[in-house]
Amino acid sequence: DVALRVHQGLLEVSASGDMFVTVFYGVLHGPSGRLTFVRCGQDRPIMLRADGVTIETLDAPGRFLGRLTEISLEERETHLSPGDTLVMYSDGIPDAVDREGDDYGTDRLLDLISARRHEPARDVCGAIFDDVFAFRGEAPAFHDITVLIAKSA
Repeated sequence: DVALRVHQGLLEVSASGDMFVTVFYGVLHGPSGRLTFVRCGQDRPIMLRADGVTIETLDAPGRFLGRLTEISLEERETHLSPGDTLVMYSDGIPDAVDREGDDYGTDRLLDLISARRHEPARDVCGAIFDDVFAFRGEAPAFHDITVLIAKSA
């Protein structure tokens, strides 16, 4: 309901019809670890399970908000267990390119997250930024870079 209301609000304020946002919206119930979410065109968040081996992407069908009049969103659910790491990120990370035009890609991000799974969320976040900037070098940025990490204790 929240995502659909935001969608309607964007439709109402966008005179030209060219304003839209991608969104991952989730509600985490701390005591149970239940995460209910919708994905609206945003890259699929990564869930690294506590075993350090199991990696899942949180997927749900849904279009970006604010552009198309009719959209359909599907609410999904997962659980965060102690030791799990959830990484939400914008497309500026996998879509970052170096001077040769090569993409940073999701696989590189997965490798970095897995290698640093025991570190605090702040350190993992900093490592992602450092790695993307080092990869990109002098190539211009054409997307924003946003990262949010939640680690379950």
